[in-house]
Amino acid sequence: MTRTDVQRDAMALSLASPTTSPATAKPPRPPGPGHPIPSSPAPQRGDTPLQPEQFLDMLTKPEDLVGMLAKPGEFISSAYDFAEQLLTSQRKFAEGMVEATKPLVGDTEGAAADKDDAK
Repeated sequence: MTRTDVQRDAMALSLASPTTSPATAKPPRPPGPGHPIPSSPAPQRGDTPLQPEQFLDMLTKPEDLVGMLAKPGEFISSAYDFAEQLLTSQRKFAEGMVEATKPLVGDTEGAAADKDDAK
């Protein structure tokens, strides 16, 4: 069995799921970087099914995945940039809500103003 036969069989196994209907089936994930998308036809009746070892050989190796991870400094910088953007948008939203509700609540601010209004 050649590598293209193994790839074809693996693709057929990922597409043939008896528990999912075509309406709820998720599209197959593309292969990892450096792995071409198989262009073989679907397996035919009588084809030899994949052996577990053959299927495992087709998967992306963990050592290949390490190169896809962000460097620690890049990760931290990206996380803080995201947090900054999130907090900025939340602050704008909260300030907009205060402005929008001023006609309903009145133009008072803080707990001290509430006590003076109650007297």
